[in-house]
Amino acid sequence: MQPSLVFAFERCVADLAAEAQRLGWGKEWIDQHSICVLWIDKLDDLSSCRGMEPVETDEPLTEIMPKFAVAMREICDEANRLGHGTDWRNQHPLAQQFVRKLVAITGFRAGRPVPVNYVALIGLKS
Repeated sequence: MQPSLVFAFERCVADLAAEAQRLGWGKEWIDQHSICVLWIDKLDDLSSCRGMEPVETDEPLTEIMPKFAVAMREICDEANRLGHGTDWRNQHPLAQQFVRKLVAITGFRAGRPVPVNYVALIGLKS
């Protein structure tokens, strides 16, 4: 996965956290937000984690995304140093571990579909 996707998602979660605070809503709202489900669906696909079980965690997205961004920077630095490409980054065990936690947080594989309005927004075919 491109590190920019992880960093953009981290920013998205931070923006949602600010909105949740303004509205007086909890972290669960962020964890179940439709846009987060869509982001994680894409990360799950890119990391080749679809066949792997989610990893349960008590951390909300607001806590885990900054950690994932730091880890992704380290993975990218290592990939650059070793001359590895995107697939190596995407399928790095640490990246996969984070993605599997994100899947567990949102629960999207448990039957939560990608919302139609977001599918239309980004031009995907449903």
